[in-house]
Amino acid sequence: MRQTSNPALALRNGEPYLAWNTPGVENQPQAMLQAFLNVVEFGMNVQQAAEAPTIITSNFRQSKYPQPAPNLLAIPRVLADQVGAELARRGHSLRVSELQPPYFQAPSGAGAVKMVLAAPKRKVLFGGVSPAKDNCVVGW
Repeated sequence: MRQTSNPALALRNGEPYLAWNTPGVENQPQAMLQAFLNVVEFGMNVQQAAEAPTIITSNFRQSKYPQPAPNLLAIPRVLADQVGAELARRGHSLRVSELQPPYFQAPSGAGAVKMVLAAPKRKVLFGGVSPAKDNCVVGW
């Protein structure tokens, strides 16, 4: 089994900006990257980023024996309706589901992403969690 404990910390101007993580073995780095890009590239707040639908690739060998590589993009219908035809036209094999893989909850972030964003000028921390698991954000 791969070691997938990858908590992440992003810095801005040398200061802590964003901390986040999720469980999920092969899915983990994919979900974390998509949530990170949702914040820094697409301007979402951390709750929106954790809830946004995501695509999961299985185009590499899995950790568990016998290590198949199914060569699929797992995509919730809400995204497939928007971009599925173009992905298929480009040669991707899609597994479309009504629910968000891998936990098959209502379409939202893939994994169970938890995020904390620091806003030092405002002296506040913002938290967001995926609805995939029994998660919450608590601050004090």
